[in-house]
Amino acid sequence: MNTNRGGGAANRELNNGRGSPFGGSRRFNASEAAAARKLNASICTARDADALLSIIQSHCSAFNSVHCATALHRYARNPGPQATASSPPSERVLPKPVHELCNRAAVVLHTDSTVNARSFTSICWAVGKLGLDHADLLNAIESRARDLLSKQLLDGYALANLIWALANVKEDHEADASLLDQVGNAAAEMIQSLSAQELTNLVWGFASLKRRHRALFEAAALDVTRRVAEFSPQGISQTVWAFSKVGLHKHDLLLAAANAARADAPRYDPHSLAALAWAFANLEVEHGGLIRAISEQLVARASTFDVEAASQLLWALVRLKDGVLPGAVSALVSRLIALSSPALSHSHPRSGTHAHSHAHAHASAPMQPQQLLYALGAAAKLDTVAPASATKTLVCQLAAAAAAAATRLTANRLGIAAWALARPAIMAQLAYATRILWRDALRARISDPQVQQHLSWRSIGHIEVALRSLPEFDEDSESMKVLNDANEKAVEAAEERSKTINAAPVRTLLSLTPRPWSRLKSAGAPVLLAGIDDGCDDVCDSLRAGGFEPVVWRRFANSAHDAAALAWPVQPQKPIAAAVIRWPWYSAGAAASMLSHAVATTTTLATPVWIIGNADEGIDGCELALKPFFDFVKLEKSENGSMVYSARRTGVSSSSASSLRAIRSLLSPAKDSGKPGDGSNGSASKRLSAKGRKQKSAALLQPERESEAAGDPIEVWSKDETLHLPRQDGGSALDRAALPWRVFPGLFAGGGLDVMSTALLKALPPVPPKSRVLDFACGSGTLSAAIVARRLGGDVDLHMLDADAVALTAARRNVPQAKRFFLCAGWPDTALAFPKRKKPIKYDWIVSNPPVHRGQPDDFSVVKALIQGARRRLRKHGILWIVAQEQVPVGRLLAVHGRCAWIQSAISEDGRFVIWSAGKRTRLGDRAGDSAASIALSSSKKKRKQEEAVFKRVLARSSKKPKACH
Repeated sequence: MNTNRGGGAANRELNNGRGSPFGGSRRFNASEAAAARKLNASICTARDADALLSIIQSHCSAFNSVHCATALHRYARNPGPQATASSPPSERVLPKPVHELCNRAAVVLHTDSTVNARSFTSICWAVGKLGLDHADLLNAIESRARDLLSKQLLDGYALANLIWALANVKEDHEADASLLDQVGNAAAEMIQSLSAQELTNLVWGFASLKRRHRALFEAAALDVTRRVAEFSPQGISQTVWAFSKVGLHKHDLLLAAANAARADAPRYDPHSLAALAWAFANLEVEHGGLIRAISEQLVARASTFDVEAASQLLWALVRLKDGVLPGAVSALVSRLIALSSPALSHSHPRSGTHAHSHAHAHASAPMQPQQLLYALGAAAKLDTVAPASATKTLVCQLAAAAAAAATRLTANRLGIAAWALARPAIMAQLAYATRILWRDALRARISDPQVQQHLSWRSIGHIEVALRSLPEFDEDSESMKVLNDANEKAVEAAEERSKTINAAPVRTLLSLTPRPWSRLKSAGAPVLLAGIDDGCDDVCDSLRAGGFEPVVWRRFANSAHDAAALAWPVQPQKPIAAAVIRWPWYSAGAAASMLSHAVATTTTLATPVWIIGNADEGIDGCELALKPFFDFVKLEKSENGSMVYSARRTGVSSSSASSLRAIRSLLSPAKDSGKPGDGSNGSASKRLSAKGRKQKSAALLQPERESEAAGDPIEVWSKDETLHLPRQDGGSALDRAALPWRVFPGLFAGGGLDVMSTALLKALPPVPPKSRVLDFACGSGTLSAAIVARRLGGDVDLHMLDADAVALTAARRNVPQAKRFFLCAGWPDTALAFPKRKKPIKYDWIVSNPPVHRGQPDDFSVVKALIQGARRRLRKHGILWIVAQEQVPVGRLLAVHGRCAWIQSAISEDGRFVIWSAGKRTRLGDRAGDSAASIALSSSKKKRKQEEAVFKRVLARSSKKPKACH
């Protein structure tokens, strides 16, 4: 926020005596008013911080809201030598009078109903400026804010100050979610009356608090685009930064900001240039003109970039392609080499981008933690844009700085640093002594109980991979035991969150009064529950209590033997009285249309339908998917992100050829996007141009096979493609022999070969002859197809397993060589799957690219079930192969739940994925468990061992006592 205005306007009015001296409308006698004004004047004219503290100490107990606001404002502007918001909590030493002032302000805000908006705004500004960690005062501010909001007494300036203050204390105080919603709603309603600075501060504050208020950001996007010329360079960069921070890609806003900044780049300070580039890179949006203009400014005035601007801009440029000048990256690398220092300042790591002020640090100032993370994140990608010889000095300096800074890195930042330095291209540049320093720093930091409390599963995954890449890794070390305990808690918390989020739509449905089906007249009639997993039993119980018969059909099995799991619902024997559809958590778009089509084939005209789901899954756009089959779509209830819609069948019949032509006229063709977040290739960087916005993939996939509708209805939605397999030698070129491939909507990675499966296939050694192999979580069968293709003789006994009935339908067509197919969640029911053996079949290999999400939330239940059951199903020297993203803590899950005799990992060349292998018995003498990827690393390991030997000899010499001189 512009500090020239922060609290100043309000206090000028307070100081000249306008309004009540007590901040309200109550009348006081002349002597009381005069005394109050005199006290306020003495606060305003205090010559320095000591004089101000003396006044506070003497009169604090008599302060009213105006006095509190004025005193806090004066102290925030000139705190003297005491620490401010940029200091860490341990060093933020506030004088005792200031603590008493905070206590008094909290009491006044709580008890004085006449506190006006001006005093309130000044107090908020001071709290944000000082970063005051005072629980009572912050709670009082939130309480008073609710009161003033309810009376509509807060204008845009007050709202901006409030949000800025809450964002500046977010490390110490969690803002109340309901208050943030109130502020967002109020700001959205007055969006056109907000000044450019107020609008920037509001979206910056919400982004800093990680709160994506839909109404505010939608209104802000339109308003900023309309009047972008009113925004300062800093305002434009910080507004775009805020939208990027919350992951909102608003084409018109980005284009307007890019055009404005491109034309005015010389006026942008280094921080604004860096923030703007970061925003585009974070959204993976290319705008060559803008980045070229930023690169030109960088090359022309590189010496003006401090550590913060240089590190943030380098992070962005190594992730962008269009417009990056050849000399831009090298200029930033040289600048950071000159600026970087192994030691970090003791400043509190709140130096992230913000809208209020940029403390332009002196060129020689040491790096702060956030700056270090930007630089490390850039270094992790430098191998893609610059040779190692040009970056080795910077990489070594950053590694040393990370080791020195470890004691002041939070758990999350420690994980990010571990990720960056564990990348193979980075690790290869580090000297043995530097690797030892970083290893010891990591071990020491995770031994801190405070850090252990905040280790997320991502940080644990990053740290384990880093420790495995460093010298003398020990699976049984105390560090790994610490990670085991922390990971169990983190994984359990993730699974509980997943259950809560995925069951929320059912809770919202059952909260409707009266229950939707209570209006049905057909007592005892069947009600279809389509796609409901979590909470299905609760809905069934409610239906039975109302006298109805629940009929359950779902695409995904949720048990070892789930009779309700089918690719397409069976036609009911009795007419369906109503249906409840769970919006597909696994994929929107075409998968939602296919689900709607399936329900439409089982219902009749005028059948009431309710659609439930979460907003993050896209249910708020369900009308388009339902349009071909249902009409009169209406939102019945929205609660904490969960929604319930009602609809009814249209006159379109879903089984005839003519009806399919009608559907086709309503649906636009597009490629299905696959499961979100499970490691699919995703879209390439988006390019922005003035010709118009990049067309988003249409929400729906049109039915392809009209002629097959009379047979298996699901074939209407199938699509024939071509699958290219990577060469067995691990090369990146595609095999000329391509396989015909059938896919359906909602399959992982669109039913094709994703990058993680490709990495696993490149790492796998040849399949042993006459092996029995299980493809766990097989999807459409890409791993199995590659295994069959490698064993040209066809001597592999291949089994395939997945929880998705549609995926297995595709797998049966794509890999007919497979001997068995299992539809289940986790492992199949032994008695039903193997009635003669009474025990599970055992395998030589179990291969898997398991999901680690269940819809939007992270969920490790599948990978944990895989690991827990693998030992019982592996042969004596069998191997479990798992590929996962680098941050997924597979190693700790194997250590705790796998009871493995050995665990091995190999990180992919780009550092994005890890191929894990494990076995239940000691490996054979020929190390059959070694993967091709591990063998490929042998040359670098040999070089590392040579460095270790030299380092140990140097240590041995230095430890010997010198001989006596004669």
